[in-house]
Amino acid sequence: QKDYASAKGSLLDGVALDSLHVNTNALLCQLYLNDGKADSAQVHLNRIRDLNGDRFRGLQRRVADALRRQGLTRDALAQYENLAAADSSQTAELYDLLATLCDGVGDADEALNWRRRLLLHQEQTDSGAPGVKIGTLREMALLQEKTSAYDDALATLHRLAHLDSANAYPYY
Repeated sequence: QKDYASAKGSLLDGVALDSLHVNTNALLCQLYLNDGKADSAQVHLNRIRDLNGDRFRGLQRRVADALRRQGLTRDALAQYENLAAADSSQTAELYDLLATLCDGVGDADEALNWRRRLLLHQEQTDSGAPGVKIGTLREMALLQEKTSAYDDALATLHRLAHLDSANAYPYY
């Protein structure tokens, strides 16, 4: 424990000398994550995130997940949005997560925007089996109803009826 505290103190001294030193901030970020202090980890991640491209995407995802688990949803949203803009390998998962989190904090309009992006991604990459697209459209219809966009909700339900002509999925 003493060595840990000493190492952390030395890293903090180092960051005081050079606030953008990449390795020091990365180590502090990891230490704070291990301590369960996602908000402090985020501070050090944000200093280096944009300087190093993809190098810290895994660490950034860990920070975002930790922020979400600790109830710091707005901070988590900012990290996930940055990841969604930079990491195309997890686009569908991140868009779905962003939509869910936005809806959870009461921002149905932004949740609907993320659902629309998800559907467009599914259509462009053909990555969505009919059931996956149906799920996205179903969530969109619910959000459209929540935002009083009734004409859009009806159009989405019409699209659902065509996509799922056997009515295999519950969404009405």
